[in-house]
Amino acid sequence: MTTQPSHDPQRLHAASLERVAAARRALQSHDAVMCIYLGGLAVECILQGIVHLDTPQHDARHDLTKWLGRCRTSLREAIRSSDLRASWSHVCSLWRNDWRYYSSSALYGVFRKMGRTRGIKGDQGSVLQEVARRFHDSVVLVHNKGLVAWANYTKK
Repeated sequence: MTTQPSHDPQRLHAASLERVAAARRALQSHDAVMCIYLGGLAVECILQGIVHLDTPQHDARHDLTKWLGRCRTSLREAIRSSDLRASWSHVCSLWRNDWRYYSSSALYGVFRKMGRTRGIKGDQGSVLQEVARRFHDSVVLVHNKGLVAWANYTKK
């Protein structure tokens, strides 16, 4: 089976870098919805890229836990280690591929029901911005661990 061009490991790696940068720009622009969507997508891209280094079989599901489960054991153990466990859990519990279809108000409502807005003061916009900032911090940690694994796996 050949790799589809959009699922080429090198393209996925590059896309992950672009998405994490775009998530940072969205956060700086106070676009919490796009920050959260793009941050999760960055993690999904790096995991898919790593998986596709070993097996080029495509899977259209957007389940970060399943993608990590298909990665090499060393990466699974590194991400589930005590120092990253909370960040990984945070990313997995907050990200959904369909967030891109949500308005800020709708996403705020979902996060409120999830209890993710508790203890954050301010109006809806500032609360959502803080949720996005915390999410972005977790994404960067997890994504960086994926980049380290990528570098180790692709060394010649």
